[in-house]
Amino acid sequence: MPKPKLERVAKVGALPTKEEFYSDGGKRARTQKMKKRRKTRAAAKNKKRRIFGYVVDGTPDPIAGVTVTLSGDAAAVTTTDANGRFAFLVAKGEYTVTPTHASWTFAPLSEANIVISTRDHKTADFVGTAV
Repeated sequence: MPKPKLERVAKVGALPTKEEFYSDGGKRARTQKMKKRRKTRAAAKNKKRRIFGYVVDGTPDPIAGVTVTLSGDAAAVTTTDANGRFAFLVAKGEYTVTPTHASWTFAPLSEANIVISTRDHKTADFVGTAV
């Protein structure tokens, strides 16, 4: 289908709006807005959210090197850094986070039923006790 011929509409004094600028009555401008809106909505649906937290001992000093497992709608494994921090990038869904280490036990044992929905970021913090 050939593109419609767009003619400039002359208007003296003020700058024309997109609808006035194009002789198609603004159809092109509306179409461009709709395309942009669709892209924005699609990006929001696929946007990743975070589940993050800290693993500390009772004093509360950070515990580095703890293996933290994510299960549920997605699975992943990470290790806490020197500050006891961990993070997962996830999509919408329901998740469980579980810390494990040979020399430590943790309270709570796991953080279950973490529900991620629109614009959510959730925390899951754990306190370790040396075995």
